[in-house]
Amino acid sequence: MIWKIEPSGVYNRVRKGLSVSVQVRYSFYLEPSDYGYTERLSEEYVPINENGKNTFKKTGKLINVPFHNHIVQFSVDVTDEIIEYTGSYLLDIIKNHYSLNKFDIDESINILNKNDYSVPTDENILKGEIKVIKIKNNKLWQQ
Repeated sequence: MIWKIEPSGVYNRVRKGLSVSVQVRYSFYLEPSDYGYTERLSEEYVPINENGKNTFKKTGKLINVPFHNHIVQFSVDVTDEIIEYTGSYLLDIIKNHYSLNKFDIDESINILNKNDYSVPTDENILKGEIKVIKIKNNKLWQQ
């Protein structure tokens, strides 16, 4: 099993003057040696515009889709080390749970709901925006 950060799930979350946090979506994938890997493969679709209508076309290529996603909200001062540690920590818990149960983790897991907020000052909102950009550009977490 491996984890990646899904860039579309990373953003600076400002809650109506109450708090600001950096939200990170961790996606967990099975590897070929993992139980149930072939059941998680899905045919890839690409968007096309056909006769003025937006639609999707099958490519014939199988892609590995995440079997579990987990969202964590961090303070805007979160370090890369904490983001990395959290991904690895979640992966360890998921691996243990998955090896014991061998059933759909999306329906059964309830782990680490860490919500860490900062006061929503202009400075913290800017810090959050900068952190989001750095996370989205860290290719190590998305390979």
